[in-house]
Amino acid sequence: MAGNTFIELSSNQNQNIKRIRKLKRKKYREEFQEFILEGSQIIEAAISMAGNIKEVYISKEVYRDENIQKLIDLFDESVDIYMLEPGLFAEISETVNSQGVIAVAGIRDYALESLIASNSPLLLLAGLQDPGNAGTLIRSASAAGFTGVIALKGTVDIYNPKVIRASMAGVFDLELIKNVEIETLKRKLNYSSRRLILAEPDAEKTYYDFDFREDDILAIGNEARGISDELFGLDHQSISIPIRGKIESINAAMAGTILMFEMVRSI
Repeated sequence: MAGNTFIELSSNQNQNIKRIRKLKRKKYREEFQEFILEGSQIIEAAISMAGNIKEVYISKEVYRDENIQKLIDLFDESVDIYMLEPGLFAEISETVNSQGVIAVAGIRDYALESLIASNSPLLLLAGLQDPGNAGTLIRSASAAGFTGVIALKGTVDIYNPKVIRASMAGVFDLELIKNVEIETLKRKLNYSSRRLILAEPDAEKTYYDFDFREDDILAIGNEARGISDELFGLDHQSISIPIRGKIESINAAMAGTILMFEMVRSI
């Protein structure tokens, strides 16, 4: 870790510790334009994707662990590394069985207009509330080669720590835009050749019979209520996933993953 700043913290009244606590809330993530990563695997993935890591907090309990030492060696010299007593680290950790390492990353700013102007598939999160579903869909979008994810207003915060963990660093591989109003999306689509594709269980046309285009936007709705009436009010096409068994529906993240990979397979 030669060249890195190394600082020991012992008080929960330290300004950095207070800021980390605040970053657990959406209000402060938006104010500071920062979010939390917890765990060596996701932090290492973030480093490999140039994830804009600003600072790192490590518990003294795991500092000498070989994997933690290797992780430390990956950080740029500009990254401040803080050492915390185990009790203090536990105050800022969000996981039950923490690996003893937390990083703070900056939120990147992307423009909706330029994202829609691109020519590759996009995912629209339309009111999802479960962080695990949202994170899994972001992870799948990254794996499928999508360019970006648009989250409508009313969707779970895509920088929520649980979303970040489920995304497995997919947030660093995509252009992410959140809190988008439906009217704003409508205006942007009016000047675009993109199609809005709504995934809904009752749609007559199945994804088997649908001709996807490279610039389609796939929308996944709320887990319980599905696609909102407002979104149905926009020009769109609807597709479904046929279910042959006795089960009535499948998980939103699973449905979105199936459709995203079918999109990239067929275009």
